[in-house]
Amino acid sequence: MTLVMLLVSTLAAGQAATDVLSSWKDGAAKAAIMAFVQRVTRPGTPRFVPEAERIANFDNDGTPWSAQPLFFSVCLRSIRVRALAPEHPEWRKSKQYEAGVKQEWKGFGGTLSLFQVAKASGLLDPESNEYAVDGEQRHRGVEANVFGELAPGVRLLGGVAWIDAELMNTGVSAAIGNRPIGVPEVAA
Repeated sequence: MTLVMLLVSTLAAGQAATDVLSSWKDGAAKAAIMAFVQRVTRPGTPRFVPEAERIANFDNDGTPWSAQPLFFSVCLRSIRVRALAPEHPEWRKSKQYEAGVKQEWKGFGGTLSLFQVAKASGLLDPESNEYAVDGEQRHRGVEANVFGELAPGVRLLGGVAWIDAELMNTGVSAAIGNRPIGVPEVAA
């Protein structure tokens, strides 16, 4: 939608449609966008949108961006990590420790464990705008599971984990001690 609103603004400013989407292949998507732009920029038509009501979102560098960019940001960063991963085998390694107990009683049981995982952490470098490994993430927690057979053929399985996650040893001092993005406090 942001791209469409940008096109609306551009076309309304007088640029030709072919200049705006010249890198796009002709097809249904391009035709639909161009038709929409023509409908909303022509004064006097039922779908006309006044210029003051046309909204576009831009990223810090001026590129069009969604109103909720976290999804796109995470996708772009994961693509960058995959591209750089062959050069950094240490990213695939983590230090893991776990200790626990398991108990079973006539068809029912449970487990309780303590764990710690330390692994490389990535951050977006604000100066270079490049995604890179910077420090480490440490996840500590407690996990509990229950299981059992309530009736013949009816089984129960459930669990919950409390996770204390923290960024450590990063080059960005403001990030140290923060919770890593995407790590829940409780998982069930």
